[in-house]
Parts: sequence; C-alpha cells; structure tokens
Amino acid sequence: YYKLVDALNHCQHPKISLGKISPEIVGGATPTRGDDELYTDSGIKFLRIMNITPNGIDLNDVNYIRDSVHNGELKRSQLAANDVLMTITGRVGTAAVVPQDILPANINQHIVRLRIQYPDCLPEYLAIYLNSSVGTALSNRGVTGGTRIALDYEVVRKLQIPVPEKETQQRIIAEAERRRVEAHRLHSEAGQAWEAAKANFEKSLLERRD
Repeated sequence: YYKLVDALNHCQHPKISLGKISPEIVGGATPTRGDDELYTDSGIKFLRIMNITPNGIDLNDVNYIRDSVHNGELKRSQLAANDVLMTITGRVGTAAVVPQDILPANINQHIVRLRIQYPDCLPEYLAIYLNSSVGTALSNRGVTGGTRIALDYEVVRKLQIPVPEKETQQRIIAEAERRRVEAHRLHSEAGQAWEAAKANFEKSLLERRD
C-alpha cells in the first residue's frame, strides 16, 4: 500500500480528488415499505452490488421498482447516462459506467453515484482507474466495519485520481476495451472446447463395446 501511495505521489499526471471530479456523491437506498407496494417484474431497474462489475452493468439478475418509488422516495439517486457507479460495501471499489440503454434506473444504498463535473476526466477512464489494482487498494484501505465492511463518503471524496490528458485517457479506454473483447472471446472459446470435450467423453463412455 505504501509503495502504491509513493508511486501515486510521484506520478507525473495531476491528481484530482474524487470529490472535485464529482462534487455530489449520491448513495441509493432500499425502499422502506412492503415488497408488493414497491417492487415489480419490469419497469425501473434497481441496481445492486451484483449488477456492478468491472466489465460493465450486468442485468442478468436485476430487480425492478415502481415508477412511483423512482420518482418519489428514490428520486435523488436516479441515474443518467455516463454516471459512474461505485460499490461501497462488500465488494468495495468496483465501478462501472451507466450506458444510455439501461435507463431509467436507480441504485440501492450499497452503491454511490458519481456524476462527473470535472471536464478533463472521462467517465470510462475513471471506472477503469477505480477497478485497477491501484484504485482497488486505495479504496479498500479506507474501509471500516467488521462483518460488513464499508467505505464512507468522506473516504470516497478524498480518493486521489491521476488525470492525464484526454488523449492518454482515450488510449487507456481503447486498450481496456480491446482486452475485454479478447477475454470474452477466449472465455467463449474455452466454453465451447469444454462442451465438446464433455460430449466426446459422454460418447466414449456410452459406446457399446462388442
């Protein structure tokens, strides 16, 4: 951790606190009334920790809340395109950018919404940095709690983000995306190879031998 801090202190790029990049850090909430009144099978997506991954927003297991909750009790934590979401309990420090096509959406209390106001920081770059080994180490250094670790808002505000020129940020974003696509391809090929191997094994096992 101290080596990371030393490297960050000697970084050539300007370092901006997360609180200056996103002056308003907003957390979600869990609605207080009964499930039947608040939740529904479709409508406003209600994101939880499991939906926030380093590869983006995962909607495989997403909950939904009613429009009245989204525009009422949880109005303050409504999401917009290019917001950066960051988990602050459990799996602390995981970040993802909100795409336009998942809206409207909202978040629970285990996630904070970072809405970038600092024009020199791109949302995709911020998410990549927070998901990096450096960003994760700095986030997890500030956690508190025993059975349920958590990161408080003041620690989030003080996190230092090195902000290179936008051309460098764009190169980092492009390289991260290239690696993500390649990892997905390899994972898919590995899955196909495994299925083929299983089928071959089952065929060999069940073959009649005269």
